[in-house]
Amino acid sequence: MQNPPPPPPADLPPPPPPPGSIPPPGVLAPPASAPPPAFGGLGYNPGIPYAGFWIRFAAVVIDGVIVFVATVVVEIVLAIFIGLLARVTGSALDVSQGGPLTYLTYLVSSTISIGYFIYYWGMGSTRGMRFFRLAVVDAQTGLPIGFGRAAIRYLGYVVSVIPCYIGLIWAAFDPKKQGWHDKIANSVVVQG
Repeated sequence: MQNPPPPPPADLPPPPPPPGSIPPPGVLAPPASAPPPAFGGLGYNPGIPYAGFWIRFAAVVIDGVIVFVATVVVEIVLAIFIGLLARVTGSALDVSQGGPLTYLTYLVSSTISIGYFIYYWGMGSTRGMRFFRLAVVDAQTGLPIGFGRAAIRYLGYVVSVIPCYIGLIWAAFDPKKQGWHDKIANSVVVQG
């Protein structure tokens, strides 16, 4: 004859309720599992360190080289096009300092630079920042800042450069490693 199994000890907690059921009164529901901490668009993670001044400087140098090369290529193509246009129309071009070509060159280089930084900051990180695993994120949520705030951050970048780069150097001494442009856009640069 088989003996029935012994009853469970009284000091063990009752088994958890099945998923989706409502616990009886007086019983606490198990804590909801938090989403996994993430980087680069899935949420804020306070464990990810802020990027320091020198690594950000190195990323900006790489970005500067990328923008410079892109600008030179576009300006060469533009100069060839304008030369062909002048040859077809038979007109002489004013290539003097301060002439229309100088302003066109300045407009092209500015547009490439502004577009590059706003696009990539809005997406999370520039090519130079990706090399060092850096990202520009919202200071509260850790999400990418989007194109509107990236444009504000770029304007803040210009403001930070005007007083002898003090607004950029500020990031070396700030607890969150924010330059003035980061404070204006409420963003931080993290490394992960």
